[in-house]
Amino acid sequence: MKKILLTLVSAFAFLLIFNGIFTSNTKLTSVGGYAVNIVNRTGTNSIKGQVVAMSVGADDVGYVMLTNGMSPAIGVVFEDDEDDGDPTFVAISGIAEVLLASNALVSNGYYIYGDTNADAGYAYGSATEIADQADYFLGYCLENLETTTNYEELATVLLKK
Repeated sequence: MKKILLTLVSAFAFLLIFNGIFTSNTKLTSVGGYAVNIVNRTGTNSIKGQVVAMSVGADDVGYVMLTNGMSPAIGVVFEDDEDDGDPTFVAISGIAEVLLASNALVSNGYYIYGDTNADAGYAYGSATEIADQADYFLGYCLENLETTTNYEELATVLLKK
């Protein structure tokens, strides 16, 4: 299934490139996602796989780490270690690698949500849909994975957008 999805995303990307839609502010990621360049407003260097929302009230539009009470999740950071205030690619559709919260257990087909509580900016999985978390729904897990307490596991996720 993962190969089929990658093939479909790749074919779609070819059509976009052929029609001149990609610019310096957009790109197809190496894992099959569509990413846009958005300014990092987290106050720290970017972390690949972190779940983000749009910043509110900043001088320039940008993204911040998803926390409780934020606007809906917009995507997942694709680039690691980009400075605060610099443009950073954020995957908004297709396939992305999402940083899981500590002690997370996900399986193929699980619903993946941005965590807005203790593990803000990370993601967790659920075997069933959680109605009151719709604004933080990211997509569907494409693999089986279990994390420990170190937040270093990236899960492959088909983003909903």
